[in-house]
Amino acid sequence: MAKAKSYRSPFPERIPAMLATIVKEPFTDPDWLFEIKWDGCRIVAEVRNGKAALYSQEGQEYTGKYRLIVNELEGQPDMVVDGVIVVLDENGIPDISALQHYNGRGDLVYYIFDLLYYDGENYIERPLIQRKEMLLHVIKKESILTYSDHFDDGKALFNQIRLLGMEGVIAKKKESIYQPGKRSKDWLHIKISKRHKNKKAENIIPDIYNDVIKEIERVREKKLRNDR
Repeated sequence: MAKAKSYRSPFPERIPAMLATIVKEPFTDPDWLFEIKWDGCRIVAEVRNGKAALYSQEGQEYTGKYRLIVNELEGQPDMVVDGVIVVLDENGIPDISALQHYNGRGDLVYYIFDLLYYDGENYIERPLIQRKEMLLHVIKKESILTYSDHFDDGKALFNQIRLLGMEGVIAKKKESIYQPGKRSKDWLHIKISKRHKNKKAENIIPDIYNDVIKEIERVREKKLRNDR
């Protein structure tokens, strides 16, 4: 009997972010999952021996800038996660201008979409869908650290994102491994262009629309509770 592959590993050297290839048109495929492209700062976060550090996709350290996120991460088990930090407006939509001018005030959220290392195990070579399943158990939705959910219908999600005036959709192969620092065709960025904005809405699916709204409303409700 073949020996099962072990994923036990010492804490990794800094992991550069995997990058997506830009494509023009949305699609739906059962071998792919689809995520909201949050308009913010891409951050790979490390927690090692209870201390957290944040790094941009260019390798710049942002630990001092986003102390609220760091405070939430510290004390957690050793981990490396990938996601996007955003500042939310009053409607729960990411506001890139507010993020660019962030000075410690504002409704900060870290949308986490990938788990690269956790508690002594390296997840990079595991399929994406397995990484996200594990991430769902690691990151609780009701937190500044927020699990970024995914959808099955890429075209419908794209239409809803366009109607909400957001940036776009990220398509990812469910079985893809994490490729540090590489711009891969296993991840695709479908941007909302002027042509898409002017195009008549089609294939509007209420269930998908409601799911997107719920994803945004969930974070907004958390924000309102914290403001009380």
